[in-house]
Amino acid sequence: SSAQTAATNFAFYARPVVNNDGLIVAATGNDGKQNSSYPAAAPFYAAELRNNMLAVANLALDAQGKPNGLASSSNWCGDAKDWC
Repeated sequence: SSAQTAATNFAFYARPVVNNDGLIVAATGNDGKQNSSYPAAAPFYAAELRNNMLAVANLALDAQGKPNGLASSSNWCGDAKDWC
């Protein structure tokens, strides 16, 4: 699949970060979908990224500026739930 190919390519270029125990932070996306988008979902297809990846989502804030759930435009963690 194209997602598999993209994840494999991303893993290749991320290898220096992984080999040096770095952290890759990627947004889940802003399409309001159930699953995260690429590159946040890359570890789903490239397991070698899982210990070095953090997927982040967009939270909604209430009138006091406190978190009030996921923003309607934010993608959910979905397949990336284990590193989100």
